[in-house]
Amino acid sequence: MGAGQLSNSMGPFLDRITKRTNRIGEDAVSETQDVGGCLDRRQTLTGFVSAATLISTISVAIGAEMVSGKGASAALDLKKAALLLLHYQTDIVSLFPNETMSPIVERMRKITNLLRQRGVAIYFVKIGFSSDYREISNNNKNGQMTKRFKRFTSDAILPSLHEEGDTVLTGHRVSGFKGTALDEQLRANGIETLIMAGLVTSGVVLSTLSEASDLDYRILLIEDGCYDPDKKAHDALVSVPFATRADIVTAGALADLL
Repeated sequence: MGAGQLSNSMGPFLDRITKRTNRIGEDAVSETQDVGGCLDRRQTLTGFVSAATLISTISVAIGAEMVSGKGASAALDLKKAALLLLHYQTDIVSLFPNETMSPIVERMRKITNLLRQRGVAIYFVKIGFSSDYREISNNNKNGQMTKRFKRFTSDAILPSLHEEGDTVLTGHRVSGFKGTALDEQLRANGIETLIMAGLVTSGVVLSTLSEASDLDYRILLIEDGCYDPDKKAHDALVSVPFATRADIVTAGALADLL
């Protein structure tokens, strides 16, 4: 889709946001203004609430539009793109029910193979530690749980996803960039766009996506390639915070773009 087509496709969305903004703004004025044009304390508070509602409604509306995948319609240069799969490793997948994980893993297997066929570089980031967990500080609350459950010392990337030639990086913290050479390797290979998915949404995806955005990567997040045991947290993160930093797509929508 060209720039003109993309601009035209955004027209109806902007019109809807404008109409919704005007409608809520009019309601706020009517609620905060008395007959004589004076505001008492109750009306002032009502005005603040109405303004907050306005901001929240606009944010949710923008998030909903972006989750639909419309934001990813801009040209995707696969020569400058990489697939980044975060914490798709055996110890993490085994934490969750097989009936939940199997469809997600199969979905990502298909996408991974499709992108390989298109010549896209595949990067995996896993979290891992020495057997004595020397990398974990006593100050790190999350790290204490890792030590208690004795995980992430000898597990591996899921065999159904990994192939020879893929890049596998191991970090000792939640973000895929922290303590790894991920940024250096991506830039050395001319990568500007990250097609991203990971486990879990409120952990490695949140940390890595935020850092990738600050590092000026373009991001396509595969929403149904991410999972969080707290569905409300997953939905809330995807709908607004992620949607302001990334193009949100489904695996099916991404396949159509390719």
